[in-house]
Amino acid sequence: NDYIDTANKVLFTTEFTIETWFYKDIWKDTGIPDANAGKLETILEKWQRVASVDSGYRFGRDYGGTTFGGFINNGADGANSKSVSVLIGTISTGAWHHTVMTFKGSTFLRLYIDGVLVAENTTAMYASVGDATTKTHQIGRSTEGYGEFDGKIDEVKIYNRAISTDEVKAHYLRGKNNTAVAMSTSTTAE
Repeated sequence: NDYIDTANKVLFTTEFTIETWFYKDIWKDTGIPDANAGKLETILEKWQRVASVDSGYRFGRDYGGTTFGGFINNGADGANSKSVSVLIGTISTGAWHHTVMTFKGSTFLRLYIDGVLVAENTTAMYASVGDATTKTHQIGRSTEGYGEFDGKIDEVKIYNRAISTDEVKAHYLRGKNNTAVAMSTSTTAE
């Protein structure tokens, strides 16, 4: 039931990447009385609803519990968010998974799992994501105070650009092999 409430920083609204590793023992109901919200498990979120209009992003297991992915709204499209997701059953439990959501305004929203592009949405893509100015970035739960992630989350990163497919694959392989990028500099003293 641990989570992190970060400072209310401005979201990169026209292009960004969210990257993390997560581990689940089992996909289960989180105990919230609302049947759909009870299956919401948030990895990272900055989301708000004002007068039935959503803005921001959500990354994790969605309401209803059948899908895992990323969700964005431009703050002007009501509750009709854009999303990329896969069925929960396609993600094994008892193992670490590398997950990445990339957004490039007016172009795409993509979801990668374990270095592989598994979902892409290019249909009438938003130019930008609404900033959800009244909310902070939350790691491990929804900004609404529920939807705790029941598992382990590691190495959360937010980039101000949509990283490439090659970069996603390299990050996954580096983490999977638990090796650091070797950066060497040669210095000679005379």
